[in-house]
Amino acid sequence: MNSDDQISISDDYSHNVRDISLKRDNTCVIKLDNTAKCYGKDEYKQVSSISNDWLINVKSISIGDYNICIINLNNNAQCFGKNPYGPISNILNIATSDEIICYINLNNQVTCNDNSILPDDIFKSNVN
Repeated sequence: MNSDDQISISDDYSHNVRDISLKRDNTCVIKLDNTAKCYGKDEYKQVSSISNDWLINVKSISIGDYNICIINLNNNAQCFGKNPYGPISNILNIATSDEIICYINLNNQVTCNDNSILPDDIFKSNVN
């Protein structure tokens, strides 16, 4: 990546940051006060479609190629971008990659938005 391709983060969001998430052309930061800001190319509207109420009380953010998923402090999640998904309640963690979104609920069960991916397949490995 050359300097012309770098994403510039505004001064308000370059200090007092507790978490950062990035993927390809998008970056999100969460400040110590649990507010968040996302930047990037926004090719699939994954940045511009985030409503302001999802940028406060932020617990965590996951960025994929086509989506940005946010979990708030009430353990509710919403994904924005090419494949909007949610809202989903009672979420511990969420991950997105390509067009697949998987999350762990408060009962520690994995669910994915793509029915071709079974939760058991995520944990299989080729280790002998």
